[in-house]
Amino acid sequence: MTAQILVVDDDRSMRDSVARTLERKKYSVLQAPDAASALQILSEKEIDIVISDIRMPGLSGHDLLREVKRRNPETEVILLTAFATVESALEAMKDGAFDYMTKPIPGGPEAVVMTVAKALERRDLRSANRRLTEELEEKYGFENIIGKSAVMRKIFGIVEEVAPTDVTALITGESGTGKELVARAIHFRSNRKDNPFVVVDCGSIPGTLLESELFGFERGAFTGAVRSHRGKLETADRGTVFLDEIGNMEMSLQAKLLRFLQEHTFSRLGDEKETRVDLRVIAATNRDLSADVKNGKFREDLFFRLSVVPIRMPPLRDRREDIPLLISRLARKFFEELRVQEKPFSDEVIRRCMTYDWPGNVRELENVLKYMIALSQRATEISGDHLPASLGSPKSAPAPDGPGVAEDTLSLEEVEKRHILTVLNAEKWNISRSAAVLGINRTTLYKKMEKYGFDTSPGESAPGE
Repeated sequence: MTAQILVVDDDRSMRDSVARTLERKKYSVLQAPDAASALQILSEKEIDIVISDIRMPGLSGHDLLREVKRRNPETEVILLTAFATVESALEAMKDGAFDYMTKPIPGGPEAVVMTVAKALERRDLRSANRRLTEELEEKYGFENIIGKSAVMRKIFGIVEEVAPTDVTALITGESGTGKELVARAIHFRSNRKDNPFVVVDCGSIPGTLLESELFGFERGAFTGAVRSHRGKLETADRGTVFLDEIGNMEMSLQAKLLRFLQEHTFSRLGDEKETRVDLRVIAATNRDLSADVKNGKFREDLFFRLSVVPIRMPPLRDRREDIPLLISRLARKFFEELRVQEKPFSDEVIRRCMTYDWPGNVRELENVLKYMIALSQRATEISGDHLPASLGSPKSAPAPDGPGVAEDTLSLEEVEKRHILTVLNAEKWNISRSAAVLGINRTTLYKKMEKYGFDTSPGESAPGE
């Protein structure tokens, strides 16, 4: 879309010169002889860039700048003046001007064109960052922690109260209960939401590497350290660091983490200089840390430092009344992701889901829903026949265009294979259309076809199908 630029100057020749130059660059340009006229235009049209003289009859360029920023902070303002002073320049930048240029303009009107291009680039970057922040807030806000049971409503209340503060929180619960989702919800409802949310998986990184991953290291600190490296704590400065599976952290590293929580400073490996960062710490674990403290496997002082606000995520079997709501909300997303027509779930499916104990919790429920949806493309309803063996003993379901395969023998690869084959047959083996339906590119589809032994020649079915 063509950028809209407003040029404001009581000197008509100057105004026309700048406007003509910008119009030659295919910008849409409006003109105003004073700030009052400019504000009238701004109230009627969406303007991307304002270029304004400072000294004009009535309101000054500084007054216009402040009003523009009050109305729309994303509109960039470039000020021009024949009476440049250091004080005036400082005032302009303090009030949010993108640039401050003197008259006559060094480089002529073309210099204004270059400045406009940079201003538009910054505006687009800010807009992209704002959209990303809004998307992240929508994705990770606590409104997306699904549940209406009493125990979940209590957790929502805790998140609301804790988020604006900087206290540490310890989130406990079985795997798949949504501990990271709650941590993200706390971050994105806090004053730190515009800064990084950094995840450190203490369970998957060996102890020797976890220390350097957390605190960073200097070049030559150990064999293989060929350059300096910022740790996760530095990366998360002014934001939040989420220490997942904190119960797996070795005792020696626990001591160093405790000192950081007390002092808010640390040293990189191989460096004696202290680095200070401002961040919030949220930790999570599926272990019973109080039992680990008694058994000498976790420091008691660190446990108390981390669990200022303890949050226990309940297993799905303890909030069965949330299961129908979870199925409804999650299935809607998976129908779209898998490009499968939406259809209802039978009463039998809901009943089995509500009576099953879900050892993998919400994460397991998500996998089961994807499984059923992928197998239901030709059905008008998702029934007990589509359930995996773990939730009952469903009948065998025939593979598309081929012999039946017992449901309890289907792996996730088999589900994907059937899904791809069904789409290929439906699209008459047109690779471009099939890739579009599947939501992947042609190269990825060819690789998957080769993986599953499908013939890539159009019009032929896969070998053995």
